[in-house]
Amino acid sequence: MKKYTHLFLILFVIVFTSCEDNSGDYIEQMCTNAEMNSAIKSCLNVSKDTAINRLCRPDGFTDNELYRISLPAALQPVQDTLTAHGKGYLVDTLIVKINQCCESMGNDLTTAFTSNIGSITVADPASLITGNNHAITNYHYINYNNSLATAISANFTTKLNTTGAMSCLNEMMIEYNNYTNNTVSADLPTYVINSCLTAIYQEMIKEEELIRTDKQHRVTDILQKVFGKLVE
Repeated sequence: MKKYTHLFLILFVIVFTSCEDNSGDYIEQMCTNAEMNSAIKSCLNVSKDTAINRLCRPDGFTDNELYRISLPAALQPVQDTLTAHGKGYLVDTLIVKINQCCESMGNDLTTAFTSNIGSITVADPASLITGNNHAITNYHYINYNNSLATAISANFTTKLNTTGAMSCLNEMMIEYNNYTNNTVSADLPTYVINSCLTAIYQEMIKEEELIRTDKQHRVTDILQKVFGKLVE
């Protein structure tokens, strides 16, 4: 009887040990850290290219119900007051110019993202490769969104002036002050930058999921190698 009990315990240990999540160990055995880091960079580059191409084009923001940028909450009193006095067209014009600014930022965003992604080295790349469907994009957003926003701040401010968004905002504030003495202020460039980057990251998440689940979206050799071994 002791012999059978001992055998049962051995089988019990084997079965439950085999149920451990060794996906990270598995991928590390199949790919080197350098290959996984290269795949992470490739995933980010493909994802950001896809996102920028979708949004930073004529009407990419303006006609997109999901990503069209409205005025910041701080300007809501201005919007309400101007609309009530028949000056709502100023609000509509500013919204259009804000979105056109983001649509014209494709080259600047591509340059900033590409430079940033090229400098990334992840200490534990297997954790991102074997993570959820948006682990890589989330990692980049958490660690690099703020530095990206800083890097392209001057470019956004220039484009907001070029599109006439800032002059339109000034005209709105002059009209608003004709009807009230209430003080309203808003950092429009920072708001537009953050709104634009949020939309880009949301589209990157969609593309990362496709890279992980659909081999047709693994358009580089390193993506085919690393993610192909992970899911196939």
